Amino acid sequence: MKCAKKAVLAGFLGLVASVSSVVASANTETIIVVNNRTSVQAALGAGNFSGSVRPALGYIDANTSTSFTLTSFGYQASGIRFTYTAGTKKCRFTASHLALPSMRGHIPTWKKAGESIGSSRATCTASISLPTLGIPFNYTVNFTIQ
Repeated sequence: MKCAKKAVLAGFLGLVASVSSVVASANTETIIVVNNRTSVQAALGAGNFSGSVRPALGYIDANTSTSFTLTSFGYQASGIRFTYTAGTKKCRFTASHLALPSMRGHIPTWKKAGESIGSSRATCTASISLPTLGIPFNYTVNFTIQ
């Protein structure tokens, strides 16, 4: 009887270890879409990213959009913060997610913001779409400067 309990326990621990290693290697991917709804080219300013960004950010022509992907260092948290300037309009964009552990797994929350910080008033909007409720908690964030 003791051998059977030990075998079940060893099997359970092996399963937990293998699932944990798969989960530990899951990185959140965030698709970021930036829409320039102004009449001039928008330029990237300062930026901070918790992970790697592909392709590199740069300029966005007037009335067009661009997208890039942020691959985070893990699945529990991601974050971005950057600015875009179009003429005298400037927006600070932020987005993040946090997945806190609970008795039922991880509970994710997403945040996003767009703030006008230029010398002329800009409309800076942010929205989150297509969030994945399971690991790795991928999501899309749309930012617009106008």
